[in-house]
Amino acid sequence: MCGRFALFADDDELVSLFDIDLLPDESGPSYNIAPSQPVAVVMERTVDDSESVGLDGDRPRTRRQLRRLQWGLVPSWSKTPGRPMINARAETLTEKASFRGAAVHRRCLIPANGYFEWQAPAEGATTKQAWFLSGGPGDPVMAFAGVYEAWKLPRSEGDRENRWLLTCAIVTRAASDFLGEIHDRAPVVVPEPAWDSWLDPRLVDRGQVDAMLHSMPDPHLVPRHVGPAVNDVRTDEPGLIDPID
Repeated sequence: MCGRFALFADDDELVSLFDIDLLPDESGPSYNIAPSQPVAVVMERTVDDSESVGLDGDRPRTRRQLRRLQWGLVPSWSKTPGRPMINARAETLTEKASFRGAAVHRRCLIPANGYFEWQAPAEGATTKQAWFLSGGPGDPVMAFAGVYEAWKLPRSEGDRENRWLLTCAIVTRAASDFLGEIHDRAPVVVPEPAWDSWLDPRLVDRGQVDAMLHSMPDPHLVPRHVGPAVNDVRTDEPGLIDPID
């Protein structure tokens, strides 16, 4: 699974890396992003205006945005927010009622410099060991496969417009043999050549989405031991990702 991650790349780097067209809001770095918190999400939507037909003929233009969404997906049909789901299993993403609509129509990328995982205690130990997994030296930005939803908030007295809660989930799958020694689940990391396809709102065939998802290669991630301070979600500082012996 993925229950905590870090993103300390600034907005300028993300805008350049993901070729962002629209940046509605900004935020600073976080070294301990936890469920229910806002997370940076890259999404692509068709442009709904009179110029929606672009240079490629009848295909509508798209606009790529960097938005902040609440981590923990609430299905659009849910009567209450209930218990938001932070992860979505790749094996059932296009089938499960909570995610299949989003898998077809609302896919996104969730940038991260790395994520935390906790390994079961070794023999004789009493506490889990925290790890930070990243792409290697410098912790370059990676992109988790994600899905998002919009849930209509109940109108309060005096409201004239509908208000929406935008939420997202990280797609996970069985971990590779090496990563599986730390935890049996891992986020799906979308390689850069597949970013455009994963974000393309015109790709709405469930079978094609499923095939694309299952064709994602295992990422090359480098784990390192980190200290127990990350266990406290209130702690957010660069030292959380420093390696320990």
